[in-house]
Amino acid sequence: MGLTHSNNFRYLQMARSAFALVLLFAFFSLMPTKARASHIVGGEITFECLGNNQYKIILDVYRDCFYGDPTAYFDNPAHIGIFNQSNILVQQVNMPFTGMDDTLSAIFSDPCLFDPGDVCVHTTRYEKVVTLPAIPGGYQLVYQRCCRNQTISNIYNPDQTGMTLSTYMSEQSMLECNNSPDFTFIPPIFICVNKPIDFDHSATDAEGDSLVYRLCTPYEGATYSNPYPPIPSAPPYDTVDWVDPPYNLDNILGTDSTVLSIDPHTGFITGVPTNQGQFVVGVCVEEYRNGQLISSMRRDFQYNVGQCGEATAAFFAPHAQCENFTVDFENQSSAYTSTYLWYFQYPDTTISSTEINPSYTYPDTGTYTIMLIADPGSVCADTFVNEIYLQHNSLFAEFDLQVFDCSDSSVLSLYDHSYDTISAPVAWNWTVAYDTVTLTSTEQNPIFYLPQPVTGIITMEVTSANNCVQSISRPFETGIDFPGAFIEDTLYICLGESVELNPQADTIGNLPYLWMPTDQVPDSTAANPVVSPTTTTTYTVHITSPGDFCTFTKTVTVVVEPLPALSFETYINCDAVTVDFTNTSQNASAYVWDFGDPSNPNDTSTEENPSYTYPAIGTY
Repeated sequence: MGLTHSNNFRYLQMARSAFALVLLFAFFSLMPTKARASHIVGGEITFECLGNNQYKIILDVYRDCFYGDPTAYFDNPAHIGIFNQSNILVQQVNMPFTGMDDTLSAIFSDPCLFDPGDVCVHTTRYEKVVTLPAIPGGYQLVYQRCCRNQTISNIYNPDQTGMTLSTYMSEQSMLECNNSPDFTFIPPIFICVNKPIDFDHSATDAEGDSLVYRLCTPYEGATYSNPYPPIPSAPPYDTVDWVDPPYNLDNILGTDSTVLSIDPHTGFITGVPTNQGQFVVGVCVEEYRNGQLISSMRRDFQYNVGQCGEATAAFFAPHAQCENFTVDFENQSSAYTSTYLWYFQYPDTTISSTEINPSYTYPDTGTYTIMLIADPGSVCADTFVNEIYLQHNSLFAEFDLQVFDCSDSSVLSLYDHSYDTISAPVAWNWTVAYDTVTLTSTEQNPIFYLPQPVTGIITMEVTSANNCVQSISRPFETGIDFPGAFIEDTLYICLGESVELNPQADTIGNLPYLWMPTDQVPDSTAANPVVSPTTTTTYTVHITSPGDFCTFTKTVTVVVEPLPALSFETYINCDAVTVDFTNTSQNASAYVWDFGDPSNPNDTSTEENPSYTYPAIGTY
């Protein structure tokens, strides 16, 4: 397509008629979308005086070969317009594409930084010799192309914004056969976020004239509908529209650190970019001779700011390892490293390895220092050091269990009591097996819901922070009437006494209780409330299981017995010392008699109607 356009342009340029220009505009308005695709990165125009009003015009153009449309090729030909001081076109120059299509390398001031691979810039150079007689006010050399990358961050509508490259040559410059300044280096295509920019953006001047540098806002040029104008539009030109804030000429990269700046005398650019993205930048250089401006040029380019790859060393190994003295090391160094040197007992360097992911068996317990050097012997070598502690097992596994039986199912609660004398337990693996079923959990204190009645085995495997592992197993059984077996069905008191409704509450554990009737229990949510009924009363207790899975209900009856009424009758036998006692007491079922004989310490009886013989006649 490029060659066809080029032939059409040459034909139309020879016609030089108004109709031809209109036809050309219509032709380009109907060009395929890919001709308008974003790809422009930047460029500059320079010139060399060859004598006899002959000048070599040099156009350098940069295009994006990663984000840009791959079908957006370099122009063939590239069109340069030459305008006089009245901004009138005096000559159109068609510069043929030579086929040169170089890929620029990402060159860093730090050899240990690497671009991430998503940056590609192609460059080409156009050259053509033209005849330009000196005229008052000189000339402007202009090239225009659309459009820029849509991924650019610091200007509005980049994919609909073009570029104008402009170089000014004064009458004095032409009369003295002057050469324009020539930038010494191509600007870096990639710079690292949060890394200093230190770039020599200076130009050389064949005549040794004074050069002054400044950052400048790039020009717009061409349009989305006419991206490849055969005749560039006449000056003056609009500048790109910054996304302000945070981007503007005083802060092109929108940084919150050291802003981008250029030394006006040396052309040295400094700054620290803190934002990732693509950014349009303009650098202008003015050439002075004896205090008079004789030429100026502007370079339009694009900074790609991203995260640089660095050669960094890193590895993973456990901070502590228990019982096993063979350690496997996982190399986690960056992808920009290729060779490695390990020291397993640093600072002892006699034990080493060059494997990527080595294993090493240590002789005994203790703390060891491991050093990994990535790319040893190179200027980019990086070192990572870490320690590992090897030990015997210091972990003790222990747990308690509780089975809470509901009407047709049970809640199994497990409570870890494991401990390590060196470091804390950090991980648990529980299995509950019954019949053909196996349940698992990794919680420290899990709850399981089981049918009843079943019997099975609980196994806990616990791991401590130092990677010690221990396990313990215990049997369990559901359907054993817990907590009901620990709560009495009936309690007995005498009138006026008090009683605990749940004296084995500590055995049941800390669970939610509700006793009813609530108005007859001083604390209806207590585990073991104390009551003092005056008549026989039945209390109902509701106990909620762990996890609120179910509620256990049971009744407790407190029987209130009346107080005993004591009385008895006596009959003295014929011997005058033997007495028969007849018990006439009420509300009593057991008795203890004390006959009041001071000569006999065992003068007692538990018979209901006893007899007792005193030692002598008397009062007792």
